[in-house]
Amino acid sequence: ESSREEVLNVTFINQKSTINVEKMKEDFASYINLDTEKYQIFMDGSMTFSLDDSADYQSNMATQVQLIGLTQSNDLDIIITDKTTFDHLAGQEFFVDIETYLPQELLEKINPSFYRNSISRQDGSGEITYSGLLINDSPLYKGIQLKDDMVLGVLVNTKHQDNILRFLEFFYNYSFDTASK
Repeated sequence: ESSREEVLNVTFINQKSTINVEKMKEDFASYINLDTEKYQIFMDGSMTFSLDDSADYQSNMATQVQLIGLTQSNDLDIIITDKTTFDHLAGQEFFVDIETYLPQELLEKINPSFYRNSISRQDGSGEITYSGLLINDSPLYKGIQLKDDMVLGVLVNTKHQDNILRFLEFFYNYSFDTASK
């Protein structure tokens, strides 16, 4: 399986719905007519992370180590998570400014809401400005009460821009299967 080239990697952190990531992965592969003998899509809905003092330290460390590995190897393309975690990761310069990353024609098609923020760099050399897509109104969260806004971010070192753009188009029109299987 690992011999197939990966064309997209999407990780959900602190996922608030019971999304069937396997079905979503298959549906996206079908949507882009992917040759699954040669290529693969990776989606993970199992990661959790919390900045809360009562958080499970070992779980947080495992997630942090996994994220660092995925980003250093340029394997991660999209993270979908709560705003608090998104801000934390953005402070480590994980994300592109998605407003400048997305082409105008896609913006018109999906008509997204943006989450924008900026934070001071840890070394004091100015600010990091970043944005992600606010996805509370996406089909994924229909009917789900959210305590924190959910944000989709694109990683700065992604190698799969075309597939990210196709995924976003797919994501905004997808009928999510959230029934637990």
